Amino acid sequence: MRISQPTVNAGQYVRGEKQPPLTYQFQDANGTGIDLSGYTAAFVVRTPAGVATTYTASVLVGTDGYVSYPWTGSEWPEPGPYTAEFWAGNGAVRLASIRIAFTVREPVGEVPPV
Repeated sequence: MRISQPTVNAGQYVRGEKQPPLTYQFQDANGTGIDLSGYTAAFVVRTPAGVATTYTASVLVGTDGYVSYPWTGSEWPEPGPYTAEFWAGNGAVRLASIRIAFTVREPVGEVPPV
């Protein structure tokens, strides 16, 4: 039997925003960070149209299980509901984060160069 992973709602974003980096901690069943030494990480984003794109993420502190993705502002090509998840692996082990859900809206005008 497969048990679905929970989903966390990350709120609302605006197309063109560059939010601070998104950070996630992979934890074991006891809530302890998983040692990710030697792992690589990815961040996968699925658009409202169902197109999934994989971006390079970083393992921040290998022994504490933290990974991070620095937003570029181009991940949200259209408004609507998005889902995402982090992945971490070392060739022998591959882990997926909980599902991250968020909504993207259009800006009220042109995105300013700030």
